[in-house]
Amino acid sequence: MIELDNFFYSNDSDVIARFKELISPDNEKMFRNAVLNKEFRLICQYLDGQGYRITQFPNILHTSSSLHSFAYNQIRSYIHTKRNSIGTVTWDERRQLIMALDFIKQDGAVLLVPDDLQTIIRKISLRDATWEQQTDDEKLRTIADVIENLLKLPSGKFLSLNEADFYGLFTNEQLKNLRRQLQVFRHSHEQALESRTSEFDDSRKKFLIHLGIVILIRLNEIKEGLNA
Repeated sequence: MIELDNFFYSNDSDVIARFKELISPDNEKMFRNAVLNKEFRLICQYLDGQGYRITQFPNILHTSSSLHSFAYNQIRSYIHTKRNSIGTVTWDERRQLIMALDFIKQDGAVLLVPDDLQTIIRKISLRDATWEQQTDDEKLRTIADVIENLLKLPSGKFLSLNEADFYGLFTNEQLKNLRRQLQVFRHSHEQALESRTSEFDDSRKKFLIHLGIVILIRLNEIKEGLNA
């Protein structure tokens, strides 16, 4: 039995089912109800604490979004984006998306990818995949591609970094070395595939993924600072 304040659920599957019930368009008239908003936030906090993420909305469980904001605004916006057109979103479209929400449970510490960086990642992905949907090899390719995207200025030149940009912990030369290591994941010729197998075991891949996403987040912050 799972007890969240005055709300009770049999197991995690029951919690997830209730989450989908709360955000259903059939419940739209109650989206601003104080009790249901409390339950929605408690469910989000619980699932986030258990390591769950929603593939289509990777950060929603971690943020303090209201029931109305997510179930009405964000759901509709997601559908607009996926179909590449604005206009009326039907209840059936919303129901289909809610039924298809993919809850994944991740072990260990999770570093959240900011929404603006997720947008860049999806644009660059070969299959319009979020960070969470990608395989380890795809993530390493994405890291290499997004680093290049973030470093490239509108003038065509590349952003010049110094050690202070990474608080003395990472140098421009080390960044260049990381980019060189990741090159094999950007190519699919036989030599590159052999290098992936012979030089990169699972442990090394995981390390580079964790390091890479930290660097992407910091580079994105630096780039946003230049554009502010």
